[in-house]
Amino acid sequence: MYFDLSEEGNSKLNKLIEQEVLNNIEIILKDKNYIDKLVSESLKGSIKAIINEILQSKNYRNILRDRIMQQLKLEQE
Repeated sequence: MYFDLSEEGNSKLNKLIEQEVLNNIEIILKDKNYIDKLVSESLKGSIKAIINEILQSKNYRNILRDRIMQQLKLEQE
């Protein structure tokens, strides 16, 4: 879906968005526990992304394959 906003409409929309963001930042900054929760959730998301990237890498699969073969005593001689 595409909206063709006039210059005036675009300007008003940007001002509304800026004001809403500022209001939310004021609310967030008042509550230390909420800030801690946001930081914690953000870090969890970043860590999950890194773990997924590692698990999908070819090097990890090769290492895992070699360890499984070693445990099953199917090592290549």
